[in-house]
Amino acid sequence: MQRAVENEMRVPDVYRDAIEAPAFERGLLLNQAIALLSNEHKGSLLEPIFLQAIKSGATCAGNLGSYGQLLLGQGRVDEGLDVVVQALQKAASAARPNKPLLAELMLYIFAHDRRKSGGALSTIKKLIATGVRTPNWNFEPNIARAQDDGHSEIALLRDLAKVLSHGADVSLLDSHVAWRMA
Repeated sequence: MQRAVENEMRVPDVYRDAIEAPAFERGLLLNQAIALLSNEHKGSLLEPIFLQAIKSGATCAGNLGSYGQLLLGQGRVDEGLDVVVQALQKAASAARPNKPLLAELMLYIFAHDRRKSGGALSTIKKLIATGVRTPNWNFEPNIARAQDDGHSEIALLRDLAKVLSHGADVSLLDSHVAWRMA
């Protein structure tokens, strides 16, 4: 309980610092505020932080991806996918694309956009084959939402999260027909 209270007291300070910081520091401070809130499962407090950060210019692909994840996890699929696409465009156009971020964003598309899920899964497969991972990233809110929305490949989503985020062996995915066909 003490940890939760301590984090609630620290988040406003980190958030204020992020908004008031020079542009080059804003993203780092925003990530710190996001981590504090995410660790305590306070997603409802995150949206105002994202919106203010975006308004103040902290619109890097990682921040947009995290905001998209939040929206998708809340079931705001159209809004979330729009933000994820913006993040993908920024990430893909970077001089040195952040491949873990690309894998994360593709997982969100696979989980929430049935029209593009096949292409997203193929991209994830290529990224995983080159060794890309997203260490310790929490995909659970999106997997739970995808399950609530009737996604047909929940077991594959869970196994993808195990491989991407928790270091499980890639062979775990071979039992899934969709994976083998991607």
